[in-house]
Amino acid sequence: MSRAGATGGRRPWLLLLLLGALWLPAWLPAQQVPETVRIGVLAKRGDHTTLARWGPLAGYLGTRIPGYRFTIVPLGFHDIKAAVAAAEVEFVLANPAIYVELEAAYGAGRIATLVGPGETRGCPCFGGVLFTRADRADLNQLADLRGRRFAAVDETSLGGWQAALRELVAAGVDPAADFAQLLFLGTHDAVVQAVADGTVDAGTVRTDTLERMAAEGRIRSESFKVIAAREFPGFPYRVSTRLYPEWPFASLRETPESLTHAVAVALLQLDPEEPAAQAAHIGGWAVPQNYQPVHELLRELKLGPYRDLGRVRFGDVLRQYGHWLLLVLLMLVVLGAANAWIVRLYRRLRGSEAALREARDTLEQRVHERTTELAQALASLEETHRRVEVARHEWNAAFNTIGDPIFIHDRDGRLLRFNRAYEERSGLPAERLRGLPYWEVFPRGEGPLASCSRAMTGSGLEEEEVELESGEVFISRAFAQPDPAGHLLRVHVMVDVTSERDARAALQQRLEFESLIAELATRFIAVGSRGVEAEVTAALGRLGGFAAAEGVFVAMIDADDRISEAHGWWAAGRDRSPETLAGLPLAMLPWLAGRLRARQPVRIRVPEELPPPAQVERQLLDRHGVRSLLCVPLSRGGNQLGALGLVNPARIEGWAEEDRALLVTAGDVIAGTLRRRDAELRLSESEERFRRLFNSANDAIFLHGVEADGSPGRFLEVNDRALAVLGYSREELLGMGPADIDDPDQAGSVAEVMKTLERTGSALFESRHVARDGSRIPVEISAHRFELGGQALILSLARDISERREAEAALRRSEASLAEAQRIARLGSWEWDPESDRLVVSAETLRLFGLPAEGRVVEMDVLLRSVPAADRARIRRELVAAHNSGRAYRIEHRIRLPDGDQRHVQAHGQPGADGRLIGTVQDISEVRAATAALQASEARLREALVRTIEAVALTVEKRDPYTAGHQQRVAALAVAIGHALGMEAERVEGLRLGALIHDIGKIYVPAEILNRPSSLSPTEMRMVRTHPEVGYEIVRGIDFPWPVAEMIRQHQERHDGSGYPRGLAGAEILPEARIMAVADVVEALCSHRPYRPARGLDAALEELEQYRGTLYAPEAVDACLALFREGRFDPETWSGSPPP
Repeated sequence: MSRAGATGGRRPWLLLLLLGALWLPAWLPAQQVPETVRIGVLAKRGDHTTLARWGPLAGYLGTRIPGYRFTIVPLGFHDIKAAVAAAEVEFVLANPAIYVELEAAYGAGRIATLVGPGETRGCPCFGGVLFTRADRADLNQLADLRGRRFAAVDETSLGGWQAALRELVAAGVDPAADFAQLLFLGTHDAVVQAVADGTVDAGTVRTDTLERMAAEGRIRSESFKVIAAREFPGFPYRVSTRLYPEWPFASLRETPESLTHAVAVALLQLDPEEPAAQAAHIGGWAVPQNYQPVHELLRELKLGPYRDLGRVRFGDVLRQYGHWLLLVLLMLVVLGAANAWIVRLYRRLRGSEAALREARDTLEQRVHERTTELAQALASLEETHRRVEVARHEWNAAFNTIGDPIFIHDRDGRLLRFNRAYEERSGLPAERLRGLPYWEVFPRGEGPLASCSRAMTGSGLEEEEVELESGEVFISRAFAQPDPAGHLLRVHVMVDVTSERDARAALQQRLEFESLIAELATRFIAVGSRGVEAEVTAALGRLGGFAAAEGVFVAMIDADDRISEAHGWWAAGRDRSPETLAGLPLAMLPWLAGRLRARQPVRIRVPEELPPPAQVERQLLDRHGVRSLLCVPLSRGGNQLGALGLVNPARIEGWAEEDRALLVTAGDVIAGTLRRRDAELRLSESEERFRRLFNSANDAIFLHGVEADGSPGRFLEVNDRALAVLGYSREELLGMGPADIDDPDQAGSVAEVMKTLERTGSALFESRHVARDGSRIPVEISAHRFELGGQALILSLARDISERREAEAALRRSEASLAEAQRIARLGSWEWDPESDRLVVSAETLRLFGLPAEGRVVEMDVLLRSVPAADRARIRRELVAAHNSGRAYRIEHRIRLPDGDQRHVQAHGQPGADGRLIGTVQDISEVRAATAALQASEARLREALVRTIEAVALTVEKRDPYTAGHQQRVAALAVAIGHALGMEAERVEGLRLGALIHDIGKIYVPAEILNRPSSLSPTEMRMVRTHPEVGYEIVRGIDFPWPVAEMIRQHQERHDGSGYPRGLAGAEILPEARIMAVADVVEALCSHRPYRPARGLDAALEELEQYRGTLYAPEAVDACLALFREGRFDPETWSGSPPP
């Protein structure tokens, strides 16, 4: 007893000691061990580099978040998914493509996005760069990679493969089929090394890899070049692909929310100057970015979570929801067994009533227990049903997100299932669609599609093109799929390819149109001026046939705004009278003329749609039976040439901008040909005038060739004066040469003259000619040697000096002037042979290039030594292009002479018949200097003009003290409105000057009328209303670079045509005049007048709002209202210019 009592007394103390031992560790926080947090990082450059780069970040997080120790776990491309699946890390840092897969498969969530060095936190991004060695001149574009060896990092690397793959596929390059070899080397550094040592021809890595390895001293940046390089504003690295959001820092689903929040805050607070940021070569972290571009890339390439995109199979449903279906089946079995047990028990109770009474209490307890078990089983079954229903809803949601109509039908074609796109396409609710034959809904037809029967018997995918009555075209992709009962169902996916078909048709039509225009241009080049009109008519007929029009016309407009000529082609039975429009002033067609001047096409579906100002045009169309018209303006160099029109074309709508541009091109070709014909006719007339001048010259003129030995050849042409002086007929002289008319005593000097001509190109000497009657005629000969068509020619002017010996002093002055003129001309000739790369040049060409005048054959490289290196490649490139294309050659470049002087020359060339290029080169240094001086002079003249206008404006306002400053204030507001409407600065300057003198016509109005405080009589009002026309008459003779006269004339016109003096409306009023009208009314209502006080700015703006679109142009009103209401124009600064 005593021993037991002693033992019992010690037990409370033992219990207290045990509780103290358990409680003590929790009470001592200083002994707590930090919890380890693992950050899995994609080791794209190897484990060592990864630890060195990201280890300091782990240390930074440990200092910012007490109680945790962060470690870096390097993970390879193929290790990262397994580590996340096994919960071996709490956070992960990987490329966006891997992150998207982890997000879909394991519920990873991004908490921050990496910011690269030099990037902004607003747009952290990266891409891929495709590169090769700098010495690979054969690799420049993506298409050049076909048949080459190529290296990438890994199939899951976004920057090191997937970004480049997207661009390759878009360029039509299939790496699997087109690459000679495709290697995945595991790290970015390995890819760069493989390209550097020639193991592969090209490779792709993440942007910043080349720059980072160069900074580390491992490679030289200039040793590599980028293939298909791109540029993005603000992006500092070389890049070949589109840009994607930078690497995300993500937490896993199991990571505590509080820890995730603390890590996110610490990352966003990381300063770029922190050692952790410096070691990682980053600019910090930004808020999580939108990774939709990465989803689009993976969806487009069918990678990652999208690799099975569009495939819905019964087997997939079984794999995804099979465990739930099995659970439901097991629960049904349990319920069946329970039911059988209850029946068996019930039978035993009936047979053993006495035993039942004896065991009643026990039985009630057992029944209660079994009932509880059944209730729990039923609840579990309901939960299973709920989960199956959730799975079904998720599948339906995915099914309904597909944009293409999809439907499933049975053997009889009756609809069983369909997605939302099909339901929307059919226009019927789902309850009415089920059970209907699909051909009665969509796609409508007489019966099932042909692919249905093939899909029923075959095992593959059946495609069939279906065209609806609306013209839409779909591709039906059908396949058979058994249901759980083994019945075959048909699944159809309808892909809308209407836009693709229409685009192909439009492209084909555009190519045919371009081919037609090219053919017409070729024919016009070959046709002579006399055959132009017939060729124009034929070309119009070709255009009419192409556009299925009843007629095509082209009208040319002269400088006086008249239709100078009109040509047309008209289908059989059409009235050709529209060609009689030649000579018609455009002023008679004001609406059409306004559209053409504004460079706007005219499209008239029916004449009844024409606006009221176009009544004259409507009558003209009705008179000639024109039901519809498509008319485009023709211009060149900013000058209006005319218009090209299609009469009653097969289609008036649907002309794309490119089609109208081609139509304009066709019209420009025709108009240019007509202008060329006119130029050729003028040239012919000029030649005739030259011949008359040639024959009316007072000096004898001889043109002769040069024999192979350098002696003078026969005369090729002589003028009438030579015939009269020498007494020979033209036929006689053309059979002779200089030796036949020269005094034999002068024979010794002929050879020297020919050498001089060959050396310098010109000679001035005295000689004697022997006339037919034997008389000696002293002459002064000015001879010039030049080349034409590869033939050396000499033009000599022989002047009889027997009667002007006394004027030798004047003659010497003339000779000096002529020599100076020849020096100033500085025009040389050349002929280039591409095969030998040699030039045959004139002496002047050699002098221009600072070369010695020794021989006329020069190597191209020798000639180019006088040209700065920056211009040499351009000269050669243009020469080769002109030779290969057969087009003219024209270029300006510099020449550096041996004395260091630099000159500017202009070279022209044309292809010769033997494949050579023949041309001239002229020193234009003085011309360039003169042009610069002329431009400076024009600037000074313009400044003087502006000052004159401002002085005139002040003079006008001196007559009316109540409107003093009115024009300056109107000009200031008009300029601000012009800037707000986006007008060019040059045009705004014209607007300002026009506004400064818009009331200049009030000089004509007596001052007592302008200043009268009472109402004006009708006569006086009519006098006041003449001031726009008077102002127009005053300034219309001044050659302004802007339509100032018309601005003055139109500033009182109103948008609805109710203004004066001409009642113009809408687009008929110059944009500048519309702006001036708004500025004028605002300033007038804000200022005092003799007959009323100022109404103020609010009343002025209310006036604009009330009459917007009626009296005042809407765009000018909107701009003016915005200026005042947004505080961008202060009424207190009326006298100043608005801010730029």
